[in-house]
Amino acid sequence: MRVGLLSRWVRRFKLPVSVVIAIACCSFSMQPRAVGETAVADSTTTSPANAQGAGSPPPKILKAEVSTIQAATGIKSIGEGVHKLKRTAQEMIGELQRENLVVVSEPDVIGPIIMPTIPDPGGAMPTGNYLPARKKWLDFYLADMEQLVQLIDDELATTIIPADKKDQVSEPWGQMKSLIEDVKSHCLQLEPLTAGPEFDRDAIGKEALAIYRDAEDLDKRRKQVFQIIMKD
Repeated sequence: MRVGLLSRWVRRFKLPVSVVIAIACCSFSMQPRAVGETAVADSTTTSPANAQGAGSPPPKILKAEVSTIQAATGIKSIGEGVHKLKRTAQEMIGELQRENLVVVSEPDVIGPIIMPTIPDPGGAMPTGNYLPARKKWLDFYLADMEQLVQLIDDELATTIIPADKKDQVSEPWGQMKSLIEDVKSHCLQLEPLTAGPEFDRDAIGKEALAIYRDAEDLDKRRKQVFQIIMKD
């Protein structure tokens, strides 16, 4: 745009000088670029290197990292289920071991036992007998364990081990599957034992303890697999 034309606009339309300068700048920016400029600009925006990003890892490396992260997530989820399974088995055992307590305020005699005048800080002492197991809680713990076993089993089935680590984890991974099958069998044994109305404390405790030990062993194998998966 010519300077003379700008001057006429200032006089005719009484435009401020700042506005005229802005119009001139916009007009200049809209001018077509030279062929050389266009070629340079296009080369900086459409080159394969820039499209992928400088220093970007090859697609195969990215795919391997994603598969490792997905496997690690599944293994961590298995760990959460195993920890809850151990705690639930402990709670079932605790239900079987609730002791019958008596409150002591002064010397008393229960059969051949003389109760002392100063018991533990809670003011109660065990009589050596266990309270009857409560069916509602045995049912609750068993249902909880069966649901956790199903969740763990599903995670084992859906967690995909990276191809380059399958041989390394085949042994502990197979042991994990065997252990969860063993837990299922103990849960099946508990169903008739907890049906009531009478409860075999020793038989129920034996099955619950076996589940706890299987869960402990399963967690050890899970940690082995996780270390192998995350190892470079």
